[in-house]
Amino acid sequence: MIRGPPLRAARVPAGSTEERIRVFLRVRPPAPSDTASTSISTSASTSLRRHPQASATPSCVVTTLTDETDAVSSHAGRRGSTGSEPKTKHVVSIPNPRSLDERLAYRFDRILDAEAQQGDVFDALKDRVLRAVHVGHNASLFSYGQTGSGKTWTTSGTMQHPGLVPRLVDALFALPQATFASATATTIMTTTNTPSTTIEGLELAFSVMEIYNEKIYDLGLPAPCLTGPGLDLREGADRKVYVAGLSDHTMTSLADFNQFYSAALQNRRTAATKLNHESSRSHFILRIKAKLTKRVPLSSSPAGVSRTICESTLFLVDLAGSEDNKRTANVGQRMIESQNINRSLFTLCQCVVALNKMNPSGAGGVGSSTSNGPHVHVPFRNSKITRLLSDALGGNALGIIIACISPEAQHLADTYNTLEFARKASRI
Repeated sequence: MIRGPPLRAARVPAGSTEERIRVFLRVRPPAPSDTASTSISTSASTSLRRHPQASATPSCVVTTLTDETDAVSSHAGRRGSTGSEPKTKHVVSIPNPRSLDERLAYRFDRILDAEAQQGDVFDALKDRVLRAVHVGHNASLFSYGQTGSGKTWTTSGTMQHPGLVPRLVDALFALPQATFASATATTIMTTTNTPSTTIEGLELAFSVMEIYNEKIYDLGLPAPCLTGPGLDLREGADRKVYVAGLSDHTMTSLADFNQFYSAALQNRRTAATKLNHESSRSHFILRIKAKLTKRVPLSSSPAGVSRTICESTLFLVDLAGSEDNKRTANVGQRMIESQNINRSLFTLCQCVVALNKMNPSGAGGVGSSTSNGPHVHVPFRNSKITRLLSDALGGNALGIIIACISPEAQHLADTYNTLEFARKASRI
């Protein structure tokens, strides 16, 4: 059973530079602490890989595949193509937690299995984000998954293994050296000598915030205030939601950004739980405002040029992980935090379900009462994080979701829930 929309289902009418929400799935490697960490990974052929500390009993239940054919053949015990060239994976398969004899398969824009490196994740989505900035469109990218599934690792990483945020910021700083073809929205970066748009000026301003117990705190300040009522969400004349009073910090180098971002990460609330020794207790959001001054050749005159300014806003969001308090053994303040995290994530799921009802076919424009689907109330206002992401989910901004899952059998229920969320989001 394959769940998911066609890989190229359009989000808006053909010819537009906008796209539907893109969903990427990342499978965390088996945790060394598990007693039985057998990982199954499938590329062009089906293979079995065991963690060095694994027992003989398989505990991992996630299989990644290139397509539906592999999904059928691998479960029938047959191998797929044995070609040496790796294929891009689009399908992940798990046992149905409600009927373990049945397997479910989900199709997404890209599957990044346990073998994928940090650079592979960035390479899979960088072109779409950079193109959005180049043409002046907003974009939001957020990681979603249970606690301990690798969201913060994927988003931020470490100095030795940088995640999406530092890699993307590095690419943004390099935009003036890049050459873009100006023909179509599907054309990405090119190094040819054909007439093209060049960037003469670039300004990047950064803001960092966290949503902790439904309160927004500015983490970009040298001495951030992490108590009190926090900052307010407001709606501008253009009906876009913004954070009132959030500080902006203009920077001109990756080194300056890394120092700024590292300090903000240190201020983010984390705590140990039974399932995660460094569990994020808040949603962590980086906002990037980009202003590009572009030099565009005129088709009417080979020697003529025009200059234009493109402005865009990027949101890079590391969501706190969903938690089962029976398994995490949360009490006291950890329990309060967990309740707020789960409530906000539940609201996010409600918004996704409502958007699906507005657009049951998984194609065409959504997010407003003017869409072809029925009018459905989308509860964006029920949570701070959904209000902030409302443009990415229901508007015209480019939206990218990285769903993170754990491969072990003990996390099957959480993995199933994450995949179901990602499946519904991919239809928006």
